[in-house]
Amino acid sequence: MDEQIKAAKTAIRQQIKARRATQDARQKALWDRRIVASMLAHPRYIAATTVMPYMATAQEINLDALVAIALSDGKAVCLPRVEHATRQMWAHRFQTGDALVTGALGIREPLSAAPVCAAAEIDLVVMPGLAFSLRGERIGYGGGYYDRFLAACDERVFLLAVGYDWQVFSELPSAPEDRRINAIVTPTRVVAT
Repeated sequence: MDEQIKAAKTAIRQQIKARRATQDARQKALWDRRIVASMLAHPRYIAATTVMPYMATAQEINLDALVAIALSDGKAVCLPRVEHATRQMWAHRFQTGDALVTGALGIREPLSAAPVCAAAEIDLVVMPGLAFSLRGERIGYGGGYYDRFLAACDERVFLLAVGYDWQVFSELPSAPEDRRINAIVTPTRVVAT
């Protein structure tokens, strides 16, 4: 990746992390519920058979309700599991009652013994991140886990990012290996990119 792009992404990450650290907990909870409600009404969620949300850190959009509703809707749910030493991410099947463990990055994830979901069977990936653009660019945390995972996914998989309105920019720096998202859901809008 070009050093200028790398530096620009680092600056944006720092800016967004600082803003997230000052969020009001009650406002965040309200916004998170609005985001989940919009996602549940999204045509790509409704049509999906297999969805891959994520388990949030304290500062990310909490998708626990989405996971529970997807399971009750009869959808197959896959959750990310990270192998920090190899910098790889896999999708593991998750069902009601399955245990979650705190992984190497401090994120709740399925047990390694949980069945692996083939990338080709996933219809919808819900992506966390720090910043998103109206052109489909996404800045994550810098580990490249989603970029590497998505390289194995079919182009038909729908990439739905979730964030707060202040995380959406008109454009962002990106590298050729960065996979673009298809839509962004915020507390106030759903934007196709």
